Amino acid sequence: SSYLRPPATVCAWKGRGEAGAVAAKAGFDVVMMPAIHTYLDLAESDHPDSPGLYWAAPCLTAEDAAAFDPWVEFPSASPDAAALGARAEDGANAAACRNRVIGVGAALWGEVCR
Repeated sequence: SSYLRPPATVCAWKGRGEAGAVAAKAGFDVVMMPAIHTYLDLAESDHPDSPGLYWAAPCLTAEDAAAFDPWVEFPSASPDAAALGARAEDGANAAACRNRVIGVGAALWGEVCR
């Protein structure tokens, strides 16, 4: 059982953002900030002199962080979904889940700043 109850807001930071999709489906508002895409304390390269940490990913380039798509883990609500056999209510549910995302966040832990 969960200790959370709506109207709590979930900050989805673990994994690739799967928890954000699960939380939205359960009726929670969500801030998407999966560590492998949005934690700016990660090293930018695998070079030993590159400042940063490696706890969530081998490295995170600025380009990778900028390319983060918070919708990837959510079911499609596009018209193409019907062509793939999705029911109309699936699209409505997907749109409702996607509407639960209230923002994207990033984190920077100062101990790696130079």
